[in-house]
Amino acid sequence: MTDQTKGREPELSEEMKQIIGKPQFRNTVMYAYNRSRHAFMFYVPMGDGSKEMLPIGMYTPLISDEMPYDPQHIVEDIADLLSRDIEQQDREDANS
Repeated sequence: MTDQTKGREPELSEEMKQIIGKPQFRNTVMYAYNRSRHAFMFYVPMGDGSKEMLPIGMYTPLISDEMPYDPQHIVEDIADLLSRDIEQQDREDANS
C-alpha cells in the first residue's frame, strides 16, 4: 500500500456508484457502558488526528436494576443513527 492510497477508499466505477448510491455514513461512532451511571455513552473521534474522543450522546435504560433484555440491538441502532450524515437526516425528516 502506498502513501497515496493509504486510508482512502478504492475508486468505484460509475456503474458501481449507481448501484451503491450516495454514502450515508459520515462518522465513526463508538460506545461504552458506564456502570456507575447505568448509561451507554456514544463518542466520535475529535478529527484532529489525536486520540481524543468527543462525547455526542447518552442512552440510559429506564430499568435501573438488572435489565431483563439485551440492550445491544438498541445501542447499535442508536450508534448507527448517529453515524449517518446529519444533513441527509434533516432532509429526510423535512420530506416526511
